[in-house]
Amino acid sequence: MAHPCLSVPEVLGLIFDSLSQKELLSASLTCNNFLEPALDKLWHTVPAFKPLISCLPAHLLETRIVGENFKFKAVVDIFAILRLIRTVKAPKPWKPKTYETILSAELIQVLELVTHRQPGVFSPLISKLEWAPEPWEIAAYAFPGYSLYLGPNIENLLFGIHTNEPTHLASLRYVLNRLPTLKTIEIKDKSYSAMKGVPFVHQCGYLTSLPWEHLESITITSVPAIAIPRLSSLPNLIAICLHDPEIPPLYTRGGLGDETPFLSNGRRFRSLRSVEIHTSSSFTEAIGFLQHLHPTNQVRSIAVWSSCSDENVPFFYATNARLLLDTIHHHLNPDTLRMLEICHLTEEYFEIVDTLELYSCDVDISPMLKFANLETVEIGLEYGVWLTPALAKLIPKSWPKIESLYLRSYLEEFPVPCIDHTHILSIAHGCRSLRTLRLCFNAEQVAAEDGRDSAAQYASRGRDGEGGPRSRLKTLVVGPCSPIGSSSSVTSFLVAHFPDLECLGCESSENLEPGKHTELWEEVRQAIRGRNGA
Repeated sequence: MAHPCLSVPEVLGLIFDSLSQKELLSASLTCNNFLEPALDKLWHTVPAFKPLISCLPAHLLETRIVGENFKFKAVVDIFAILRLIRTVKAPKPWKPKTYETILSAELIQVLELVTHRQPGVFSPLISKLEWAPEPWEIAAYAFPGYSLYLGPNIENLLFGIHTNEPTHLASLRYVLNRLPTLKTIEIKDKSYSAMKGVPFVHQCGYLTSLPWEHLESITITSVPAIAIPRLSSLPNLIAICLHDPEIPPLYTRGGLGDETPFLSNGRRFRSLRSVEIHTSSSFTEAIGFLQHLHPTNQVRSIAVWSSCSDENVPFFYATNARLLLDTIHHHLNPDTLRMLEICHLTEEYFEIVDTLELYSCDVDISPMLKFANLETVEIGLEYGVWLTPALAKLIPKSWPKIESLYLRSYLEEFPVPCIDHTHILSIAHGCRSLRTLRLCFNAEQVAAEDGRDSAAQYASRGRDGEGGPRSRLKTLVVGPCSPIGSSSSVTSFLVAHFPDLECLGCESSENLEPGKHTELWEEVRQAIRGRNGA
């Protein structure tokens, strides 16, 4: 006899949450009490068409092989399907992502005929749909049947299309017109036109025509400037993610101070909390979007990633980086901003030999010091985030709530870092909440006495003793351009000053051959790891 607890739906739900698909199937066949709860979990997420096809009588379908890997299920006996399909219980939420087995055009027509073309008949309770057929060669076969899964309760939609395919565009219009209560939408455009920067949203016109009063999050490619008024007026829009937006800057002059022209008003993007921008240019389009924000906005996090691989002189890149920081300085709200990420990601490596040229391209991050509520800062620029001793001293006072700090240059020809271990101490002890620190610094001057003297000092100090706050740093990552003199001295120094240190990371570079510094930092890393019993 089963234990009484196994009759409680909440208990069964917790048990079935931890089971695999195969185990859920076994559980559903165990007893009547397990049947419905196990089937609910089993059909909660369906990653392909195959399980759905398995609900239909196998002897009424035949398999046709297309290419090397793809199978179509076609109709053998249309009239038998018409009789039996009416008794098939529709599964619950699902998200078709893989297409090893898909429905043929014949079978789709039969299913639409028998269901009177009722949308969502195969998944009436669905709340999330991911429709991104891959590979794209098979998308033309999959798209005709998408309406069978377009239930009335969908709130989250991922839709993958080729915008140079009229069928895909028409499907997108149909979907969005049927789902005015969407809360989250992600539209992936893999077409050639999108990569060339042709804004398909302008072709569709849906950004300016649909109500979307409930929309909270949108991810989209190639948004044009004419869509900004509509996006900015959405009352519940909390998060926006843009890929290669087509939004030119409103102004290009940096350092405007109080004369910065705020062309937007405070009611634009009034609910926006998160901004994420991916651009293949050197921050130009990101600057254009951010300049539409009024400084009274409520944005809490901003992330800008550039993958520009233009081999122009670095002065142009540095100019845009400075303008980006200047734009953030004037258009983001210091009272609300908590997270800032700016990274230049590129697979290409630009060799610059002249050190003077490097310094002339240095990007000053001091405009970011006005954001006193920042908790996470990650700034990695191709041509110079060069942390000076003066700037290092300002960080504890400017960012008292910082928890994770990452400042790194991806360029390896920089000279020895300007800051040393004393500046690392100043930052780590001054920022009481700091847990993760990733910097390049000069550790050549660390002496054995720096660790021994501090060890005695900290031994008599509590968590926060009379001698000042004790650092709570848990992770330290040193950049590939961090010279080191003695591994034993540095180990003693780190153990004494950072007693909570759990992990020491040593960033490497494909452009630098492993040398003495790399080997010494590895020795320190192993010593810290051994101390923690790893």
